[in-house]
Amino acid sequence: MSLTRASLGLAATLLVALLPACQPYRPQLPVEPRVGPMPSRELSVSQAQLQQGADEVYARQISRAAADRVLDTDPAMDARVQAIVKRLIAASGALRADAPNWSWELHVIDQAPLDAWCLSGGKMAVHAPLLSRLELDDDEVAALLAHTMAHALRGHALERAQSEATGDLDRLAFNSAADLPYSRAHESEADRLGIELAARAGFSPRATAGLWRKATALAGTGVQVRWLVIHPFSASREYDIDAVARRVMPLYDQAKKP
Repeated sequence: MSLTRASLGLAATLLVALLPACQPYRPQLPVEPRVGPMPSRELSVSQAQLQQGADEVYARQISRAAADRVLDTDPAMDARVQAIVKRLIAASGALRADAPNWSWELHVIDQAPLDAWCLSGGKMAVHAPLLSRLELDDDEVAALLAHTMAHALRGHALERAQSEATGDLDRLAFNSAADLPYSRAHESEADRLGIELAARAGFSPRATAGLWRKATALAGTGVQVRWLVIHPFSASREYDIDAVARRVMPLYDQAKKP
């Protein structure tokens, strides 16, 4: 059967369109940092302003948790989480060169909601009920923390802050990073970078899908899992997560070598 010139032209067009999708994934290459909108866009709030708000609201939240006696109440859990995040921070320089030098801070808050978050600049919190109710292993805890860190590493809060009112910087800093659902584009990017970050730190890339499956199963019993509200899950997302996990396995294997 012969092909017409039009058919050949269409086939060539389709081949060119498919070529980018066929390029190999190279997670060993560092990701260039992107910390906000395009430079041509005038910012309604700067990174410095957002950072100031994040520092202030974080200090208040931690102080309140301490006063309520729900801050870092389980020494074993606290030590476990701190050891995990220390490895993630050490590996973060591959994604963003300045990240290991951020003023990272993490506390475990023993009260609802079932959530974890990271504000601009690395101010983090994980609520103990999320870890205990989901019965997360170390790889899944790493997946959880790495995902929240990825949002901060890529400046997603600064991007989202541009569309919000800037009167209350404290509230803006928390809303943009931890209190509003992320877009699908931001979630997809945080999935990819979070899985890569965990792999570089020596945690199984396959744990990310397990984390979301556990959260979805618990939510299906009627328990309110705020993590899923801020980071919604879907079948298509699970497929993408599994695909990224397979691609970064060499990084995980390399990190696990003595």
